[in-house]
Amino acid sequence: VKNGRVIRHLRYDLYLPPKPPVPPKMETFVSETRRDVGPRAVNNDLKQSSSNPGRTSKSSKGKRNSIHSLIFFPGFSIHHSAYADVAARMSDMGVPVAVVSLEPLRLAHRLLGTGVNDLKRLLKLAGEEVVQYYKHHNLVDRDTEEPVILDWALGGHSMGGYAAFYLVEELMGMNEKVSMTLSNGSISRLSNHLVVWAAGPFANLVPNLRGDSSSLPLHIPQYKSAVRPDSLRVLIILASNDNIAKFQSNGQKEELLSKLPKKTTVLNMIHGGNHAGFGSYDTASKKSKLNIDGERDIPLEVQHIEACSQTVHFLLRY
Repeated sequence: VKNGRVIRHLRYDLYLPPKPPVPPKMETFVSETRRDVGPRAVNNDLKQSSSNPGRTSKSSKGKRNSIHSLIFFPGFSIHHSAYADVAARMSDMGVPVAVVSLEPLRLAHRLLGTGVNDLKRLLKLAGEEVVQYYKHHNLVDRDTEEPVILDWALGGHSMGGYAAFYLVEELMGMNEKVSMTLSNGSISRLSNHLVVWAAGPFANLVPNLRGDSSSLPLHIPQYKSAVRPDSLRVLIILASNDNIAKFQSNGQKEELLSKLPKKTTVLNMIHGGNHAGFGSYDTASKKSKLNIDGERDIPLEVQHIEACSQTVHFLLRY
């Protein structure tokens, strides 16, 4: 907050990437590179390290004019500040993150903060702040006539993940692009990426996002769906010790995958993690008499690093 990288609002908190440090001298860089041979958080399905993300388009001067960002919905009854650590970690890796506040009911529902109109307002408000921050810190080329493009992925944890599923379904049925023109001519728009943490095993609650020509007019060139099923990319991250979001049979897993794009859906598992470990509220959940979550076998920080690194890699590389 003191460094201006976290902006708090009534309806959302925005986490911004750090200003790049002054490039080191070449001999220093080579020395540090040779020593930097320790383990990294790796997405086993995508097969690449996410410690150095950076798939962005650049202007002729080499600075980024395309910003990949994330809108994140909290889980049921969880205060959005419980995701401060993971949001900050992802912003450290180069992805701006807007964590939505669902106060006072803390219920992820389209009538209570996760609807299309809520999304459009967020694209506008958070988009203005991200572009202003990037231009102020010279993270984008301010001299080019090309507009800055913000591509926002949708994501969420637990019930927030299911809300993201349903919002994507609603967007698929719209004959319009969800894109906002900002005051400086930049564009803040929805991307084709969906990120879900600890949600999906209740496959009957997941809408069909695979789509076909009989249900959506995809064959019509003028059809401008906000999210097209033929371009949708989905990342689902589960935890092995999660007793809440857990497949009870292979049939449940197959049912879930049958509703998602066949070639562009990634399903990953964090071994030793649990449901609450995707946020920072497991101490409170352990004290609850209604707690049914499993115990973590890994430190909370490790689960956070795994979830964040896999997510950032997915957004920037996939």
